[in-house]
Amino acid sequence: MNPEKKKQCLIVAGIGLGILFGLYMVIYKSQDAKVKQLDVQLEKKKTAKERAEVNYLGKKESSNKTALEEAGKRLAEREKDFPPDNRNRWGVWLQGQLNTIITDKGLKLSLKTVSSQPREGVVGMIAEFPYRQATFKVEMSGYYHDFGKFLAEFEGKYDTMRINGLDVKALDGMPQVMGIHDAKVGSGEEPSSSELERLEITFYIETLFREV
Repeated sequence: MNPEKKKQCLIVAGIGLGILFGLYMVIYKSQDAKVKQLDVQLEKKKTAKERAEVNYLGKKESSNKTALEEAGKRLAEREKDFPPDNRNRWGVWLQGQLNTIITDKGLKLSLKTVSSQPREGVVGMIAEFPYRQATFKVEMSGYYHDFGKFLAEFEGKYDTMRINGLDVKALDGMPQVMGIHDAKVGSGEEPSSSELERLEITFYIETLFREV
């Protein structure tokens, strides 16, 4: 190959290499830009996901806190029915609660005694229960119909107290008293006091209290 042709070949090869290098750089830069763009997008998505997770956890924590506060308020409301911290006033306190029902409902019941020193104990069947239980003995007298109203009002008013061990006695026997009452109520009438014997009623009230 003569020198002139050799020179032309070198020039053509150089131009070809230059074009290839130029194409490579264009393609490389384009791909590099796309990769960087994808990295930015992925970082944005990652950041958005992290923010969403933080927001979700924040809302969940706030929701749990709100639920806990509401539960605390309901519990505090129910604890208002607990006996006072001063044990020496427990009997007077319970007597006041019972007399309030009797007076407000106009019931013909007479509260005779309320034990001032109740039995105290743990609440069974619930491990590590935060409250204890006090049991008061109560004696009253009155009529069957009035006592039925008293029981209904008591059970509806107090969530933390219940009545157990009910013992009812009448001079002419409880079956006769109940029979007169049921017959009257079944006919739409209220039995009069003169038609019913006065009852002697004994029962126990169990209430929760928090140890101070």
